[in-house]
Amino acid sequence: GGCFTAAEVEYEREEIVAEFAAEPVTAFSRSCVGTHEYLAPELVAGNGHGSGVDWWAFGIFLYEMLHGTTPFKGGTKEETLRNIVSNYDVAFPLELEEDGVTEAKDLIEKLLEKDPRKRLGCARG
Repeated sequence: GGCFTAAEVEYEREEIVAEFAAEPVTAFSRSCVGTHEYLAPELVAGNGHGSGVDWWAFGIFLYEMLHGTTPFKGGTKEETLRNIVSNYDVAFPLELEEDGVTEAKDLIEKLLEKDPRKRLGCARG
């Protein structure tokens, strides 16, 4: 009891993947949900959003994994939101360069592009 056959596991995996990928890339919404530190600038500004907000959140997640904090965190929620919509690019703490850190920073910078039309993962084609 409690075990799945390989066929059942594969079916479950396909169902989960289909559910995850169900929203089309062109979907657009004006609703706002999520932890404020992970909100993309277009959400904070109330301009509506597409799938680019997910790429932004992924960049925030990677930054937090690398540095232990989110990149635009302020002393208050309001300050954090102001930092997100500011014209300042993401800044990285000064630290020794380790293998892979340069590549990670490059990826994070592209994911945290404030203009969603230029953000990595948002190109249509």
